[in-house]
Amino acid sequence: MAKRTRIEITARILQLAAANNGLPKTRIMFGAFLSTVQVNDYLRRLFEDGHVEYVPGKRRYRTTESGMRMLQSYERLSIMARCGMAYPPIK
Repeated sequence: MAKRTRIEITARILQLAAANNGLPKTRIMFGAFLSTVQVNDYLRRLFEDGHVEYVPGKRRYRTTESGMRMLQSYERLSIMARCGMAYPPIK
């Protein structure tokens, strides 16, 4: 597997946490191919920034509206980068 950037890993976690109304930490860890230490670090940062929330009764992490906006922005930029689209000139 090629080396991934932090933003790619973050986007993958947000995608996983958005599926099925959230996932347990272990499912996110396996789905994003991360170690326990790594998944804890990423989830802590995403939680502190308000991009994921923890649902205690179900023991799941779920992507918030803020996280969905971040994920949508990432996906748009990713498409632009793959297509070689240039940024519009700054006026």
